[in-house]
Amino acid sequence: MGFACDYVCENCGYEAKSAGRGFDCAKNSRVTAYVLCPDHGVQWAKTGLNAEDEGWQRRRGDSYPCPECLQDRPLWDGETCPKCGQLKMVVDPAGWETCWD
Repeated sequence: MGFACDYVCENCGYEAKSAGRGFDCAKNSRVTAYVLCPDHGVQWAKTGLNAEDEGWQRRRGDSYPCPECLQDRPLWDGETCPKCGQLKMVVDPAGWETCWD
């Protein structure tokens, strides 16, 4: 189960494409999360957590490695623009939104 969509900043116009977020529905489902990298923008990071493990949500971290530079980066709140820093990122109404089971 998961989703992917496009984001746009209402302040500066910066656009971010999400690579998807959610669970890989196969056995040993891996949990992913968005991180905010100052060099690579919004990235989809592997958390190392397994959705089938009891209590995985309590073990969630505050940062994970950016898949581009492998540096630990903070979780993205879904609203802060990586370019201007304003809380103006929204789902782009002209972009794509994809959901899957």
